[in-house]
Order: sequence, then structure tokens, then C-alpha cells
Amino acid sequence: MEHTAIKWLEFFTIIFGLFCVGLSIILSYKFNRVKQKLSKALSFQLFAEGVVGFVTVLFAITSWLNLYQHLPAEIVLIMRLVIFTAASATSVNLYMRVKNLEGDKERDNKEE
Repeated sequence: MEHTAIKWLEFFTIIFGLFCVGLSIILSYKFNRVKQKLSKALSFQLFAEGVVGFVTVLFAITSWLNLYQHLPAEIVLIMRLVIFTAASATSVNLYMRVKNLEGDKERDNKEE
């Protein structure tokens, strides 16, 4: 493998990507331990962000190793579906949690 400037940048992108994935997973764990209602949605959001980041790092690794063009189309499709599924699931989950909190607030206001 040639050690060109692009290869070095790809390598450092992989390292930075792994750091970001680790950060997302650690913060997901920390938010999961918080007892506030919205913290569970944020935990899920960060966990999915870690999944998306990890798949993106896999893409970066295959590019760095010049393997991307050899990946079967089915594998690439599954990797992209994982990214889009995780992203959309967190959006729906966060929306539902916020709507639930609004409902709780409206019920509290009616009780007063």
C-alpha cells in the first residue's frame, strides 16, 4: 500500500471516526443512567449515532485498504440500510418522546 497524503488522511479519518464512535457509545451509556424521561431518547440517539459512525468507519477502512470496489453490492446495500434505519429510528423515537412529554405537561396543567 502506498503511503500518499490521501492514504494518511484516510488513516487519520479512521482513527478520528473510531474516537467519535467510542464517544457516542460512552455518552449513550451515561444518558441511559440518567433518570429523566428525555435522557432515554438521547441515549438511543447517541447509540444509533455510534452505529452510523461505525458503519461509516467500515466504509473508510475498505476505502483505505482499496477493498471498497470489491465489496459485494449486497453488503454495501446492507451497510447503507443500517445507516438509514438507525438515523430514521432515532428521529421517530425522539419525536415520540417529546410528544409524550408534551402530553404529560398538558395533563399536569389540566389537573391544576
